[in-house]
Amino acid sequence: MKEQKLLLLFIFCILRLSLFAQVNFTGTWVLMDMQAVFGPSYKNALPKQVKIDHQKDSLFIEMINVGNDGKDLTSHSAMALDGKAFSSFVPSTKRHYVRNLEWSGDKKSLIITTAYYLPESDNEIDFTRIDTWSFLPDIKQLSIDRKSVETRGESWETNGTFSKIK
Repeated sequence: MKEQKLLLLFIFCILRLSLFAQVNFTGTWVLMDMQAVFGPSYKNALPKQVKIDHQKDSLFIEMINVGNDGKDLTSHSAMALDGKAFSSFVPSTKRHYVRNLEWSGDKKSLIITTAYYLPESDNEIDFTRIDTWSFLPDIKQLSIDRKSVETRGESWETNGTFSKIK
């Protein structure tokens, strides 16, 4: 009887750990499908490819987006997973932004919130992007939901499905 209780306790602990285990987004993901949820629809609302190196305490991300001129634009970013907001400045757009990453309660989704300020202004937010990353049930596809909360234009939301190629 004591052995059965110990076995059940062991199984319970393993199940609990697996239920609350943090997912790992490492891989190269290619956009397969994009759907506008509300607001205007933009062809370049989501990147066409995302390469993620997900470490224990950080994310290294390379995104390939289509620019307004139709040419590919590659961006690189490194983000700490310590829950602290960080800010940066993009010289080409003259924009300051503040980014925060947080995990959902079940550790299955990552929410990346970025507030972009008006060019050359650190006092007024122009728009805020909220990206929610999660795996679809088959764990072979990544879902990225992007909401754009605009202060001077129409807000929008787009959802994309990405397939892993590497």
